Amino acid sequence: MAATVATAAGARAAARFTKNLSPDKINLSTLKGEGQLTHLELDEEVLQNVLELPTWLAITRVYCNRASIQIQWTKLKTHPICLCLDKVEVEMQTCEDPRPPNGQSPIALASGQSEYGFAEKVVEGMFIVVNSITIKIHSKAFHASFELWQLQGYSVNPNWQQSDLRLTRITDPRRGE
Repeated sequence: MAATVATAAGARAAARFTKNLSPDKINLSTLKGEGQLTHLELDEEVLQNVLELPTWLAITRVYCNRASIQIQWTKLKTHPICLCLDKVEVEMQTCEDPRPPNGQSPIALASGQSEYGFAEKVVEGMFIVVNSITIKIHSKAFHASFELWQLQGYSVNPNWQQSDLRLTRITDPRRGE
């Protein structure tokens, strides 16, 4: 039952980040904690909020050919969710007039929270692997593009080592955050 609730919440969160998510694109084994999505157009505004881009730069298109996820349901507090993105294409442009500032965290909105909570902790602790990302930036003055391969992002403890996720969060004792 908990896996079903978590899966439903995950599907709602995934839908918030995508434009064209439909049931035929989802290949998910709830009990195994594995899933795959293909041919995704991601929501530019949501990604701008997550990435906290400067207001003079706007994302115009993001495409991912394949995303897979592995979740260890019984170890969510201690082991990261693994998100693997195969090929990501990002198109951006400079803004002549600054766009509106970034909005609220889409992670908090998807989970129905207004504060840092369990959903943010789970996302913060994700292990992300990107096989290839191509970023194109368009401006009136220039056009640029670059490609990065084999990117990995993960949480570490204060000694810069991968460890139990409970040890990767540092709390300010004065504010409790």
